[in-house]
Amino acid sequence: MSNQKLNIKTEKELEKVILEEKKKGIADIEIGRKYGVTFKYIEKLITKSHGINISGFKVSKKIKTFSPKDFKEEQTSVWSFKQRGNWATHSGEYRGNWSPYIPRNIILKYSNPGELVLDYFCGAGTTAVECKLLGRKCKAVDINDKA
Repeated sequence: MSNQKLNIKTEKELEKVILEEKKKGIADIEIGRKYGVTFKYIEKLITKSHGINISGFKVSKKIKTFSPKDFKEEQTSVWSFKQRGNWATHSGEYRGNWSPYIPRNIILKYSNPGELVLDYFCGAGTTAVECKLLGRKCKAVDINDKA
């Protein structure tokens, strides 16, 4: 279905309609088919308007695990992870995010359960999530109001 048939005349109108569809929880694939746009277009639009790319505004995420499978704390000064990590609520959608393996290792090495961890650049909250999962308290702040 073309945008002409839907009576959408400008790019701004298209963006507004797509964002409204996302708020309703409509799947990206359905939006793409209906408005003739790609997933990449939808992804860029959401990031531009909200500062973070999320799959759905009001769609909850199912948590499959609370920790990485077969996790072993790093023992050397060179850390390498085969995967980014997506347990609990972690995802790589926030611009400037990092692998949750990094804060997990640092938190385990330099704090004890019940202690306070300060995160000056909380972004999507990777460190805060790991603190919660590892039994630490966390104060997280960010200059970006979209964080």
